[in-house]
Amino acid sequence: MVNMDKQQNYGPVPDSQDGGNKALAALAYPFWIVGLIGMLVKKDSAYVKFHAIQGMALAAINIILSIIMVIIGIVLGIIVGLIDVALGTNGMLVSLGSVLTSGIGGIVGLVTFVLMIFGIINAVQGTMKPLPIIGEKIDGMFNK
Repeated sequence: MVNMDKQQNYGPVPDSQDGGNKALAALAYPFWIVGLIGMLVKKDSAYVKFHAIQGMALAAINIILSIIMVIIGIVLGIIVGLIDVALGTNGMLVSLGSVLTSGIGGIVGLVTFVLMIFGIINAVQGTMKPLPIIGEKIDGMFNK
């Protein structure tokens, strides 16, 4: 879709001048299912497809990272719980492990939220600019 080597200007694309396309593109970020529907309804719209893929990939990455954080939390809870019992610290270490995994999960959620807002802004402005951090990789994977 977006060739980063050749495209320097991210001005509005002609496909984005349709208000329905802008709405579908913007709603693909908070609601991945809207992105999927948009791709099916607007098959010929490169603009809707671009934002739908970016939004659905962001949702998938968020889900994967959330699952990883749950697994880390469980494993860390077991390990720290065993150490806690061995040391007899009455749950202090388990609480510390919970705070650590909750904090990391919160950071992941905040980054996801910021990227979602960035994507919505780009969609409303009618541009096809990839998301920071992950957008170029996503574009490269799905639009070779």
